[in-house]
Amino acid sequence: MIKTTLRITLAALMATLLSCNNSKETNEQKINSSPIVVNKDSSIHTLSFANYRVSIDPSQAARILSFQVDGVEMLTGPSVNAGNWGTSFWTSPQSAWGWPPSKQIDVLPYSPSADSISLSYTSLKDSLLGFVVTKKYSFDPLDSSFVVTYSVMNGSEKEQSVAPWEISRVFPGGITVYAMGEGKKEQLLAPFFKDTLGLSWWQYDAATFNFKPSEVPKLMSDGKGWLAQIQKGYIFKKKFKDISPAAFAKGEAEIEMYANPDKTYIEIEQQGEYTLLQPGASLSWEVRWSASKLPSGWEAGINQSTAELLK
Repeated sequence: MIKTTLRITLAALMATLLSCNNSKETNEQKINSSPIVVNKDSSIHTLSFANYRVSIDPSQAARILSFQVDGVEMLTGPSVNAGNWGTSFWTSPQSAWGWPPSKQIDVLPYSPSADSISLSYTSLKDSLLGFVVTKKYSFDPLDSSFVVTYSVMNGSEKEQSVAPWEISRVFPGGITVYAMGEGKKEQLLAPFFKDTLGLSWWQYDAATFNFKPSEVPKLMSDGKGWLAQIQKGYIFKKKFKDISPAAFAKGEAEIEMYANPDKTYIEIEQQGEYTLLQPGASLSWEVRWSASKLPSGWEAGINQSTAELLK
């Protein structure tokens, strides 16, 4: 493992972009005052920018172990569930591999690399389907978003279709919300979601959430390119390319949710376009994360003011 600490101010790297545009002085000042820090000095790698800090575990499939804003954690860790923690990436549809997920993609170490402002990790070849996954993590200083770029390469000798799938585990007790797309909500969590102002949302209540350990409380739905979790006084939001139901992997959906019956975590999940890949070909999929503090006096629930915050 390469052990080096890079501290990079983006002003120099962005000089060409910013020097000819006086209207971007505010962004330049923001970049100068908030350097990105890439740290690979330990077994857990970190990226920091402004009030964000992200931790990645290369030994565990380069999962995102922690996503903090102002020191407040947005993701559940291994202490909550030894197997399902942080943010994972799977290939879709699940019917192609069943359960559990591929060890090469979901569990085993990824090979790390770095440039001046990002960390990248590449998996071993999936022993069942032959896919190779690369995860690239960086920040975009212009909109203060954490940018996750996934690549899936078809390392097999035959053409096959695949969709990208990101799974983030968050704390129960908040509000899970997304913009409703076409069609209807399906599966066991569907009745828990309400529709308000074009948004579909669920206020978690442990007293009314009662499932047997053998049950799988999921939601499948079309969305409009984003989902969010309102928790701990923050809106944790993920943005991605919107897709239509015609582009879903078979038996899957753009928006998927899962709540563990033991009431310890919720999975907020999204999938990208189902894509046919020739041998050696790849797809790329970008997800942008952000977290913003709720204004003082915010009233729990989805109303006009909350809808404005989610735009």
